Amino acid sequence: MQGPAITPSRELEAVANRLMEALSEGDADVVMNLLSEDGAMLYVGTAEEEVWTADMLRRGFADFVKAIPSFGYSKVEVHAFSAGNIGWAFWTAVWRFAGSDQDIRFRTTMVFALEKGQWRVVHMHNSTPVSNVEYVGQHHARLEELVAAARESHSHSLSGVATIMFTDIANSAAIVSAIGDSRWLDLVTAHLNRVEEIVTRNGGKLVKTLGDGTMSTFGSASSAMSAAIAVQRSLASSPEEPRLQSRIGVHTGEVLQTTDDFYGTVVNKAARIASTASPGEIRVSDATRIMVGGSSDFAFSDLACVALKGLEGEHMVYRLDWRG
Repeated sequence: MQGPAITPSRELEAVANRLMEALSEGDADVVMNLLSEDGAMLYVGTAEEEVWTADMLRRGFADFVKAIPSFGYSKVEVHAFSAGNIGWAFWTAVWRFAGSDQDIRFRTTMVFALEKGQWRVVHMHNSTPVSNVEYVGQHHARLEELVAAARESHSHSLSGVATIMFTDIANSAAIVSAIGDSRWLDLVTAHLNRVEEIVTRNGGKLVKTLGDGTMSTFGSASSAMSAAIAVQRSLASSPEEPRLQSRIGVHTGEVLQTTDDFYGTVVNKAARIASTASPGEIRVSDATRIMVGGSSDFAFSDLACVALKGLEGEHMVYRLDWRG
């Protein structure tokens, strides 16, 4: 028996264009309305761990959309087809993120299902011919999203020196695939609660969370490093499987503060330092290490001079030892 004929679809071209326009504008309401409510929904981004299943999309994708750095695009090409109540589209354009002078060829494939008379995306898979680190300066997209989320307000209220800590769970996509969304969400919720407890106990403030990543601020470098050590030891001592491992980055410098958010170069640098850490590792800047002088409370090793995307020159980072 022959199935429905495959025909070009101007309607799906328009839907694909509207979705990408909403993404570029950070319009989460429109994006969420164009995504399927079916449990089969899957969104695959360009970063290694950027895989959103249906349950995760419903719980957190709107915040993800709002945190994407704004971008413009040109040279759009769309090819869309339908066959009965199923359709698909290929959409490609040249993107340029705000504040960047680099053009990136972006490509995405969307699969649509007709739900209650409306075409909605049930699968979306993005790709670029360059890596994330080349065009947004960050291996781990969620850390960049946390930085973007911390800049939602622009009215400066005060400034001063602070120490910023970023945490990010390693290999989360593989863990989600192994244990499923429900169990993963339980693990992440417990982890975030534990991080907040540790940060507060050490005199800090949890500023932002996004997915399994966190950004916190502290009045002293020693407090931030004590919290980082406590987070790693808490994860290492947990008897539960799967055993989570976190990458942590810490940097000290002058920040600008709004009512609830902190931003500035120090925030960018802390996020980029976190991206250099291996799973289960804490990396700190030379500025943070200097703040504690020769204190016997902390041990540093593995000095490395690294380039950090978006920041000039090379930067000294140390491993903060927490085992033993």
